[in-house]
Amino acid sequence: MKTTVFARVVAMFLIFAGFSPAFGQIDYMAGYVDTRQMLLNHPLMRQFDPATRRFLDTASAWIADPDKARKDYDLKIKNLDNQNREIDVQAKKIMQERNPETRKRILDAIWKQKAEIKARLEQLRKASEATKNLGNYLNGASTGVESIIPIVNNITKDIQTTLRQLSIENANIPIMDIAAFFPNEEPTICDRSILFSNYHYSLWGRPAPSPQVLKNWLTNFRAYLRNKYPAKFATPFIMGFKDLRNDALKKMIFDKK
Repeated sequence: MKTTVFARVVAMFLIFAGFSPAFGQIDYMAGYVDTRQMLLNHPLMRQFDPATRRFLDTASAWIADPDKARKDYDLKIKNLDNQNREIDVQAKKIMQERNPETRKRILDAIWKQKAEIKARLEQLRKASEATKNLGNYLNGASTGVESIIPIVNNITKDIQTTLRQLSIENANIPIMDIAAFFPNEEPTICDRSILFSNYHYSLWGRPAPSPQVLKNWLTNFRAYLRNKYPAKFATPFIMGFKDLRNDALKKMIFDKK
């Protein structure tokens, strides 16, 4: 009898701690990502200018002097082309490395760097070409919101591609976006004066407690638990769902070898 009680206590502890009672392989029902993280970590988002609401060094960028902007873009293109040639020279030298693991590790880093350069060159060439289109929406203060549509479409396409790749790499499980489960505003900070006011004692008394006051107490109780156990409140799922957030962020790089 004591053994049964002890087993139940251990099982309850494991469940609360987030462990599955089955110690074998977990069959995930779905995976989950946070598209807000993916969006903010996309390489193109580093070029977003909040002041002009345009992407720097792209065809949507605000430019006051088209000729000067074209010279700046062309200089950046030249520097990136030189950098690309230097990387090619390094890649040829690395091919002579005898250790296959070392060779693969360095080459992987090189290909990623070349992919980033290729993407930057593509955007810079489009930006340089746009400076020649005098009088249309791509220039100066008259740059319209239409100019960012191709770039937004590019970012969206990369996110969708990443999600498809994650699903394929994980036995074609569906991928859910937990951004839909969390509020956009900052999390509530626990008000300890409310939480530790012993309000819960009034739940058993008369008259019945105010629903609004009870809701306020429960909100602060949840904020307290979230701060105390941040890992448990980082996802709306208890079990059966695979956390692919880090994998998604690792893939948020232009893979155009």
